Amino acid sequence: MTATPASRRGLTLLEVVVALMLFAMISVMLLASQGIALDQTVRARTERDIAYLLGFRLRMVELLPDDYEESEQGEFPASGKSSRFLDESEIFGEKYRQYTWEVFKQETVGAGSDSAVSIGGTELDPLFSEEGGSAEDSGEEIAEKESGEVDRMLMIRVTIFPPNWDPMGDPAANTIKPRSAWTAIPLADEEEVE
Repeated sequence: MTATPASRRGLTLLEVVVALMLFAMISVMLLASQGIALDQTVRARTERDIAYLLGFRLRMVELLPDDYEESEQGEFPASGKSSRFLDESEIFGEKYRQYTWEVFKQETVGAGSDSAVSIGGTELDPLFSEEGGSAEDSGEEIAEKESGEVDRMLMIRVTIFPPNWDPMGDPAANTIKPRSAWTAIPLADEEEVE
């Protein structure tokens, strides 16, 4: 007795192969999207950490500018820094150890001087300029210099580098860029100090 199409049960080999191929393709797409989501989560967490550490280091340099050299680099937690207020190792522990920071300080004289930046304008010393941007572009407020105000400023730039940052390495490997922020602290005129 031969099987008629109406009485036939089960799947043909072709139907099973097509179903397995569809399942495999959908599985690969789901795994790829899972990997992308994980990468984006790690990137967002790193960006958040950089913003937090940048704000922290900038405020500490503003509070204690004499604790930092003119050009200095370090890791988190910074040993010996900010110890008058807090112990960074208690705050940060090992969590941020792979992040590094860099501080540049430069004393400037009011607008119009050879060694000065335009305190009320957008021109910044190359030491403090960001790639392709000015202070106006970044939304930072610039201290306005008016007659009778402080002529001397201490310009401070803080940069936070992400984990595994290698400036000489493959640009594709450095997907998260360092972030910088700067501030200016008014200094008393030398004649006022005496």
